[in-house]
Amino acid sequence: MQTLFKIIVLITLVFSEILSYGQMYSHIVANETNVQNNENYNTFSGNVFYGEKLLQNGKVYLISNSKKSYSSEISCIVEDGNFKFKDLEFGKYSLYVIPELDFDFLYYPKYLPTYSGGAYLWEEASENVFNKNIENINISLYSYSEPFYGHCSISGKLFFNQGYSSTVNIPVPILLLNKDKVPMDFRIANEIDGTYNFEYLSEGKYYIHPEITGVKTHEYEVNVKDNSESQRINFRISKNNIKPEEKEKVLKPIVDNNTIKIFFDEDQRTPLICELVDISGKSILKNVYLTNNIIINVSGVAAGIYLLRVRTFDNSIVKTAKVYLKNS
Repeated sequence: MQTLFKIIVLITLVFSEILSYGQMYSHIVANETNVQNNENYNTFSGNVFYGEKLLQNGKVYLISNSKKSYSSEISCIVEDGNFKFKDLEFGKYSLYVIPELDFDFLYYPKYLPTYSGGAYLWEEASENVFNKNIENINISLYSYSEPFYGHCSISGKLFFNQGYSSTVNIPVPILLLNKDKVPMDFRIANEIDGTYNFEYLSEGKYYIHPEITGVKTHEYEVNVKDNSESQRINFRISKNNIKPEEKEKVLKPIVDNNTIKIFFDEDQRTPLICELVDISGKSILKNVYLTNNIIINVSGVAAGIYLLRVRTFDNSIVKTAKVYLKNS
C-alpha cells in the first residue's frame, strides 16, 4: 500500500512538471510571435526644409505603389519641421510634401509640393526602401526664386469623370509653369467644386499642370494678355489621365426671315438639342437636329431677346448665344 502511494505521488509530480513546462513553452512561443510581428513593422521620421529653414506647417503623404496602383492611406502633419510615421509594414514608399506657407502673393522664393528625391512630378519621385527600424529622411522643397507680378490671371476648374475616385487621397495641387516649363507657383484645387485661380501674373505664356500621383498628365499652354479677362482652362480627370476640356466654340446664329440659322464646320455625328429660352427662363421652342446646317423656324414667337442653347443628349457640349427676334 505504501509503495502504491509513492507511485501515485511520483506520477503527480511528473505531470505537474510537464504542465508547468508546457505553460512556459507556450509563453515563450507567444512572445516570439509578438517579436516577429513587431519586427515586420517600421518607424521612421525626418525633416522638411524650405531653403535653409524648417517647414513649420504642411502635410506629408506616404504613397505606396502596388502593381501600378498608387494609394496613400496614411499622412502626417509637419510639426516644427519634423514628421514621423509609426508601425508601418516594411516595403517601398514615396513621400509627398504639400507645404502651407502663409505669405503674401509677392513673397519669393516660391516653394512647391515636392516628392522624395526633390521632384515635383510623381514619375520622377524616389522610392524609399524601408527594411529596418527607425529611418531618417530629409526633404527639401522644390523652389522658384524669381519674383513675378502683373495684372493677368488664369483660372479654371477640375471635372471628375463619373465613377472616378482619387487614387491617392491627396488634395490636387495645380502647378503653374513659366514659358520654359519651370514650376513657379501652385494652388490647391477647391475640394468642393474643383476651382483654382492664379492672379497677379504678367503678360506672356504659361503652362498649367494638375498633379495627381499615378495619373498621366502634361503641361498645357495658356497665353495671357493685359487688359483681358482671366484665361480659363478646365480639366477632365479620369482614372488614367488628365486632359484639358475642349474650349467651347463660339455660337454665331443668323436671324433672318423668321428663322434662326446655325452652321457648323464639322459634321454632327450625334443629335443636337436646340432650345430657345426667354428672359424668365421659360422654354419657348425645343427640337432635335442631326445636321451641320440647322434652321429653326421662329415664326409666331414674340419679338424680344432670347437665349439659344445647343447641347448634346449627355450635356457634354453646351453652346449658348443671345438672339434678338424682330417678329411681330
